Amino acid sequence: MDRFRPDLKIIRQVQRGEVSYIVKDPVALKYYRFGTLEVSLFKYLDGTRSHAAIAESLMAEMHVSLDGSMVASFVEELKKKDLIERSGTEKSLVLLERLRKERKL
Repeated sequence: MDRFRPDLKIIRQVQRGEVSYIVKDPVALKYYRFGTLEVSLFKYLDGTRSHAAIAESLMAEMHVSLDGSMVASFVEELKKKDLIERSGTEKSLVLLERLRKERKL
């Protein structure tokens, strides 16, 4: 189960009548722009719901056609941007890899 990082800040912006959301990563000091549907999905990424359950909830809330594989693909993109919280095992592996690189140097 995937969880959206709780330390990320979401800022609503309106430009020329268009609503978008900026997600600020305070650790990496990066900013990402998302639409209303994506930000609605973030609240369901609480670590307790499957991708299929998230798709069902979004369909009911936003009246869009989604399935679990579409949600899974989007979550993979979020993982590449490091916007999904890592498990303890994943954190350990990242730290171990960083230490290996430092040793080689």
